[in-house]
Amino acid sequence: MTEKIRRTTLADVARAANVAKSTASLAFSAPQRVAPKTVTRIRQAATELGFSPNPIARSLKSQSSAMIGLLIVDMHNPLNSEVLTQAQQTAAETDNLLLTATSNGDATKELTILRQFERLNVKGVILTSAGHSKEHLEQLKALSIEIVTLDLKLPGLGCDHVGLDNATATRILCEHLIEQGHERIAYVSGERDIYTAARRLEGYERAMSDAGLSVPDENVVHADFAGKRALAMTRSLLSRQIRPSAIIAANNLICAGVIEAVWDAGLSCPDDISIVSVDAAPWPKFMSPQITYAEQPLSKMAELATKWIVDRGERPEEDKGPRLSELKPRLITGNSVMTLSGNT
Repeated sequence: MTEKIRRTTLADVARAANVAKSTASLAFSAPQRVAPKTVTRIRQAATELGFSPNPIARSLKSQSSAMIGLLIVDMHNPLNSEVLTQAQQTAAETDNLLLTATSNGDATKELTILRQFERLNVKGVILTSAGHSKEHLEQLKALSIEIVTLDLKLPGLGCDHVGLDNATATRILCEHLIEQGHERIAYVSGERDIYTAARRLEGYERAMSDAGLSVPDENVVHADFAGKRALAMTRSLLSRQIRPSAIIAANNLICAGVIEAVWDAGLSCPDDISIVSVDAAPWPKFMSPQITYAEQPLSKMAELATKWIVDRGERPEEDKGPRLSELKPRLITGNSVMTLSGNT
């Protein structure tokens, strides 16, 4: 009869490292709570014994977990790969496992996935939300897991948020166009009813007002951040008797629709119309012209959101109120803006 091979346990590792089992456990789940030399000794013993902790089993047995959830609204956006890469790296550096899922823009699916994360006792979830209604907000509040919203802020949720200084992003784009002589500047916005869209619209309107330029109602059109309505909305701008000399796209997926509409109309960028965007247009290195854009520091945002989840349990109880960090964008100039002289 074949002898059953005994698996190495955490208790074996603790004995080999001459520490308590609880200390050995902390060396994997919360290494910041154990002296660095002790962590090194425990992990060396684990390596020699062939022991590998099972984060899923550990989370099911205790109230603590070495797992972090990342729930993205849309994996089709190429920029989300940067978020995923950085969150994965930061989680690994803190000895956590990153579990990733996407809601595909479905608010009901988002709640289902969040409840699955909840059952796994994850430390917390980094969330770009698909739902913005009052009802959705109430269901998010009912969850027992920590949430850090990323990029898309949900006012009233009362959780930590890491995002972009959205008003500054569109303001610096608009100011750049104005500096190049543009006055008829149109804006293709995201959804009307979400925080990010409102702040980006605010930045555009402020820059126009500060320059003494009017914003006709017809120069602002509302698409959606998934880019599905951007093509049609941009066509409506281009069909006007006096079309804009420049268009600001509220994000990179909207920018793709703007570019397509310009091409379909037989126009060229920047000779006929200048285009700028919040975030780089998809595949910027292969595009001509290269689009001028306001860059989100996505890696820094993802790193901070992940660290906030990791250190949440270490913060004093009186210091556990919602944290807010809105990082500044950076203007990256391409060759998609025509410099105009005289009245545009």
